[in-house]
Amino acid sequence: MPLLLGGATVAALAAGWLALERGRPAPAPVATATLEPGPATAPAAGIPAPVAAAPAGPGPGTAQDVRPPEVVTQPFPQLHTKPRRERKDGEAKRRAKAELYEGEQELLFDTAEPLEIPFEGDFPERGTFSFWLNPVWDATSQDDASFVTVADGRLRIVKNVTFLRYETVDANGQGDGIGYRITDWQPGEWHFITATWDAGVIALHVDGVLVGQKYIPALDIPADSSVFVGSLFPPGRPIAPGMMSTFRFRGRLLTPGAIGREFETTVPPPVDEDAR
Repeated sequence: MPLLLGGATVAALAAGWLALERGRPAPAPVATATLEPGPATAPAAGIPAPVAAAPAGPGPGTAQDVRPPEVVTQPFPQLHTKPRRERKDGEAKRRAKAELYEGEQELLFDTAEPLEIPFEGDFPERGTFSFWLNPVWDATSQDDASFVTVADGRLRIVKNVTFLRYETVDANGQGDGIGYRITDWQPGEWHFITATWDAGVIALHVDGVLVGQKYIPALDIPADSSVFVGSLFPPGRPIAPGMMSTFRFRGRLLTPGAIGREFETTVPPPVDEDAR
């Protein structure tokens, strides 16, 4: 049988419950933990970890400076030339021919006698020099010599102390290029030299083999530049004696394969003992 409570009874019970609640002590506050910064932890799943930046360096295929350090500071006499021809106002730039100059095999150039190479048209933006070189100097020679000079040395092939150098020189006289040690060359031995330039990249081949190449960002040869073979040094400055033969100047870029075949199929002239 359900228990029925009157209104007075319910009020009395409620008053008693409130009295008990007021007399009960308040619950203690719950302590909250303070998080201190700690060591980095692994990232959450799906978030990639930061990757350390790699140190900057040359990109793939970047040509390196192959200058021998012992000849970088060696002074080299300048061959001062004049522009090959005066350009007239409004003159159209003529396209260079592929074959600008080809010397006969019997024609020998002395490294101590500067001669200008005649050719038609403008100096090409890309091209090839090639020639046979006979080092008449002995193995201990420290003297210099010029073999090819373009535009007052902006582009040149020289003997500098004990190195064959193919290089460029800027307006401040600073050189940059390729060096190849020639201490094992003997007097009377012919060597085939090929030098190319194309869009700021110069390359040097010796006896049909690539020995170095370099990117020169500031390579700029004036269109009216002259080309000289031989040396013009100040009085009293010794010149390494040598001979050049079969000099060729082309307004096109020879490939490494073509350079190797040319070395194998061409021969230098015989040189008698009196000419050495």
